[in-house]
Amino acid sequence: MNIDIIKPFNRLDISSSSSKVSSLHFAHSKLYVGYYNGDLSVHLAGNGQANRKIQRSLNPQKSFNEVKGLFNDNNHSQLFSLESKFSNVTENGSSIDSISVLPLANDSSKTILAIGSAGVLRIVEAVGRRIHTIMMFDEAKSYVGYEYLSDQQKFIIAAKKKVLVYDVVQKSRNITHFNKIKELSLKDKVKAIGIIPNQEILIASVYDFVLLDIETFGLKSLPVDESSLYNFNHSTSFSYFGISYSGPQTQIINISSNKTLLIKDTQVVSLITKDGSPCIIEQSPIKFSTIPIRISFIKPLYLVLIYPKKIDIIDIKTGDLIQRFHQQINSNSIFTTIDSDNFIMGSGTDILIFKVLDLKNQIHQYLSIRGAGSHSKNTIDPKNDLRLIGLEKAISLVSLENDKEEDQKNKLLYIRTFYITKAKILFESYSKYHESLVDISSEWLIPYDEILPLFPDFLNGEKYNPNDAMTINSVDSGRSISPNIVKRILVSDIEGNKHNNSTDSGTENEANSKISTPSSPSSKPQQQMNLQHKSQHMRKFSKALNNLIVYLTDQRRIHANFLDNRDLEWKGVKVNPVDIYPILENAQDKKQLNSQLRQIATTIDTSLFLCYYYMKPMLLGPLLRLPNNNCNARIVNECLLSDLHKHTDQLQNFLKELLDFYFGRKLHKDALEMLYKLAHEEKKDDHEFDRFIGGVDLTIQYLNKLGNEHLDLIFKFAHWVITEETDDIKHGELLFMNDLYECESYNNTKVLDYFISVIKSDELAIRYLEWLLFESDVFDGKQHLKFYTRLCLLYLKKLKEGADKWYPKLYNFLETSTSYEPWTVLKNIPTSEDRYLRLTIFIYKRLGEHDKSIDVLFNQLDDLDAAMTYCSDIYYQPHNKTTGENLLHKLMEDLLIHYDENLDKIEKLLILQGSKMSILRILTSLPNSFPMNKLSIFLQANLRNIQELLHDSRLAQQLYKVGSQKTRHKLLTKQSEGYPVQNARQLCGICNKKLGYTVLSIDKNNQVVHYGCFQRERAGTDPRRKSHT
Repeated sequence: MNIDIIKPFNRLDISSSSSKVSSLHFAHSKLYVGYYNGDLSVHLAGNGQANRKIQRSLNPQKSFNEVKGLFNDNNHSQLFSLESKFSNVTENGSSIDSISVLPLANDSSKTILAIGSAGVLRIVEAVGRRIHTIMMFDEAKSYVGYEYLSDQQKFIIAAKKKVLVYDVVQKSRNITHFNKIKELSLKDKVKAIGIIPNQEILIASVYDFVLLDIETFGLKSLPVDESSLYNFNHSTSFSYFGISYSGPQTQIINISSNKTLLIKDTQVVSLITKDGSPCIIEQSPIKFSTIPIRISFIKPLYLVLIYPKKIDIIDIKTGDLIQRFHQQINSNSIFTTIDSDNFIMGSGTDILIFKVLDLKNQIHQYLSIRGAGSHSKNTIDPKNDLRLIGLEKAISLVSLENDKEEDQKNKLLYIRTFYITKAKILFESYSKYHESLVDISSEWLIPYDEILPLFPDFLNGEKYNPNDAMTINSVDSGRSISPNIVKRILVSDIEGNKHNNSTDSGTENEANSKISTPSSPSSKPQQQMNLQHKSQHMRKFSKALNNLIVYLTDQRRIHANFLDNRDLEWKGVKVNPVDIYPILENAQDKKQLNSQLRQIATTIDTSLFLCYYYMKPMLLGPLLRLPNNNCNARIVNECLLSDLHKHTDQLQNFLKELLDFYFGRKLHKDALEMLYKLAHEEKKDDHEFDRFIGGVDLTIQYLNKLGNEHLDLIFKFAHWVITEETDDIKHGELLFMNDLYECESYNNTKVLDYFISVIKSDELAIRYLEWLLFESDVFDGKQHLKFYTRLCLLYLKKLKEGADKWYPKLYNFLETSTSYEPWTVLKNIPTSEDRYLRLTIFIYKRLGEHDKSIDVLFNQLDDLDAAMTYCSDIYYQPHNKTTGENLLHKLMEDLLIHYDENLDKIEKLLILQGSKMSILRILTSLPNSFPMNKLSIFLQANLRNIQELLHDSRLAQQLYKVGSQKTRHKLLTKQSEGYPVQNARQLCGICNKKLGYTVLSIDKNNQVVHYGCFQRERAGTDPRRKSHT
């Protein structure tokens, strides 16, 4: 891999100077160049453009002159111009070893510089073309490094075995003082100093690393967690560095907010710092073959290693070599400086300026590389695929980029685009199905429209075509020369695999015979090889499908959030549907957005259904019964009914699962229409299952699950069940007269009207009313009168039509019930036949018109016995004795009209009912000519009754006298009882105090006590009760 991170840009020739470059520093668009003779020049970077585009040669340059030819000559490009030059800044002609700009100047016209030379550090101020020294740190001779903390206004210098801390004080606009406030001694020589996250100073000595606390100026050992990869012993040395006492080259480089690289010679470790937790030292993958001359860091991912004749740029996360540039400078005196846009290298009289390519350019290069890497000879190893390596580099590059918190979501979504490509490569080229679909696709919210095209179209809920998928001889568009084995699987392959599995379950001889019969000996090896390849492909397909099921299940969870109008918490940010599916940005309003979301959910659920259908049919039921499943109903129907009439052992029947799906999705009309078609389609054979689905049982079972809100739908599909079958009453009962809760919720009036008006079956209506009124316990009492009346009318209607079997039911009903509208029923009873007249009696009785009842019974029906029975019934009713007696006298009056013809009937009336009549009214109403012998039995019975009554009265009188005497005796006995009191000093039996002359009473022990004590004792509240001896 050789990706361009830096490119040759401009070359600055300083041969006109009297000395060579000894140090470089670039800041605020200015390049500061230090020389071996102590001079300092400042070059201003302009806005000019290179006069020619430099093309990097793919072949390494053989000489430095060829290298210089890759850069624009600054004499022509004028990209840098000399702003000022200062002579002998070090005052003694010594070389300038280091340069840095300190942010201390309040005026843009002056610059504060820290310049090191000959082991001495000085602070100088440059104003225009003049420069003078502000401070020289004589105490810090042989300094190693320094750091400036702008927030705390502290300047820290490390020199030999000590650390000096200075307080930077701005006395005035033009005066700055450095006041030493602390000097700390160390056991070993300091090799490097640097700032690590949390604004702490890390000091590297020969044998140890320590932290300087800026607040307390205390030194503390570097806290390393016990779980670190290396043993850490602050009292000795970093043994894992393999350092010697001679003292290695040490460098501290901050690469992120919580990570610092510690470098000693060729060894590199990472220091991880976390707030409130011990530091962790991790082994770095970076390995140096030799000790670099210079090391620089290009944010956010690269280390730049300067060697004689070459520049290596490596990935800090993996240690991979990203770019190698042969600069052909065969010297150890190479100096560098860097900022976000430029990498500058100087040696001798030449300064080479490289442009750091922007992230977009770097990412484009990473995504463009192809082929196999150099780590392995195995070309099918994903770790050796340059496409995947490039993707990982691009992901790392974007991940490490420091963005604002509000840009974090956009960065994650950008990284997601790389993972989409990575998932596809792992899937198609390397069959890494779990890593592709679960580890990446589920983790990074990769949309379904990127994943489903990796599979055959018959698993894609968006592209499913039943005409192709349901035919095992179909030709799938995915069968091509694509390396994606999964895409090339056909439905016929799945069916064949199922057949082979079923064959394997038989005897070995049967299996062998089935395989060997159609094949010739010469074709056996080829057939076996083909079978082996197919078996391998099916195993891969099955594995991919299992992981697709996991992926789709997770997608269902995500879309459940979106359908509930909730954002999804993901990697510390909130994402919405538009983030996942940018096409949703075109939605004009929330309604359209929800519609498109629902369509996406349908595709996902349908694809999951198809996975289960083809490979895991036992899981279809749980999926289809989910109340929130969004499967495409048409596809579900076509799949589950495709093999309905193929009655083989290998094929399962999914009719139950289909009905569960329809019911859970409330697609009741579709379900009932399907059952109607199944019941009416032409049967090719007489299989038991076909007879079952061709009947009404499934429709009745489904209708029984529907409540009152679907009553119209029930009526529609119940019609054919009732009318097309012979036993309409039975099916009507199964549908509308059962103990199910749904049936109890039906609107009874609508059901009754349905039977009468739509089904046109009075018998079914009568049966329904009888069940409703006499068998069920859910009937609303407010409509009793209405439904009883309608039942009576239906009975009458059937009687008028000549159906005599209903007469006993109507007669019994009118005789025993009063819950109907009497006038309505009476108006509908014809008077042309005696049997109808007999029914009116019960209505007149209900209305209280008893005289009319007697007229009907005696005058029209000539039924004296029934008339007498009627009067007797009224007589014995509560509070109707007088009415009954009057009815009997009326009946006798009616008999007396033709008494000559009715002598026997009058005699019968008096004998049977005379005891209930007034004898005076009887004798008064009888004519003088009435034969006395007809009265003998009546009079004898009446006299006997009077005598019995007189006897009973006398007996009762004597019993009363006995009781009265007994009561009087008890009263006298009580009055004769007494309780003597000797005197007022007698003690109370309860409180043992003198009785005195208060009100007294007798307690349950027949003792004389105070009345108050007695009342309290009865209430159970007297605490003064004492034992009395």
